[in-house]
Amino acid sequence: PGRAFLFQRNGNIWVAYWHTSGEGFLQLPIAAKQLALMKELGKSTAVNGNGKELKVPLGERRYLEFPKLTRQEVIAAFQNARILSS
Repeated sequence: PGRAFLFQRNGNIWVAYWHTSGEGFLQLPIAAKQLALMKELGKSTAVNGNGKELKVPLGERRYLEFPKLTRQEVIAAFQNARILSS
């Protein structure tokens, strides 16, 4: 039910992601301090998480910027992500 598109912008790895038919949450095995969550590019919003994982809303399209991670680290995080119902 979730889709994601990985791209590079301004030297950082980004992911655009969304739910195909509803809403929920995406749980990623990554520390919240390693990314920025945006509904619109350039406008960060708060992220819920601890030092090992985080939970972000999954519904309409949002963006995650990963300034400290490599492309492979981001791919691995999404491969190990879980979709949680709302």
